[in-house]
Amino acid sequence: MHDYSDETDDFFVNVNLNTEMKLPSNRDTVLHYFEQMKKAFPDLGHFYTRESGDLVLEGDKDSGSYRWLAIESKRLCAGAINPSSLDHAYELYELMLEIASHLLTISVLDCEALDVTYGFDFDYCGNHDEIVAEALGLGPGLESLLEVGNTARVINYEPSLTLALDPTCRL
Repeated sequence: MHDYSDETDDFFVNVNLNTEMKLPSNRDTVLHYFEQMKKAFPDLGHFYTRESGDLVLEGDKDSGSYRWLAIESKRLCAGAINPSSLDHAYELYELMLEIASHLLTISVLDCEALDVTYGFDFDYCGNHDEIVAEALGLGPGLESLLEVGNTARVINYEPSLTLALDPTCRL
């Protein structure tokens, strides 16, 4: 399945292009964009609108390995769940970014940030957040919070790290 199948239950790579201006939402533009993506990736077959108004095109979730795309108000998103290889995932992102410039009229001036997330899911019967906090630690400034009474528990722990790759912090 994917490179990490022996170590994880699921692995994913997501890309989000955050824009300064709202993305187009008119019917013809959106449908043409998704049709072009479906032409390149025929497994993208399920199109729907979320309650928030976000538009989504995704593959078959039941297959265990699938891709998805979304157009949000100010963000263009894509993901690959359990890709057979990282190249398999990157193909989607390359085309997404290539055609978005002319089909969704996204300019370099409009790009606020490009986020890439590599994620791993592990099956565990119990409090997932608590086990992650135990494995990674809370840091000295927060550990004393768990000593507040006998009922203090970690109920949300999602560590995140953002790196700047240039001195201006734009990359």
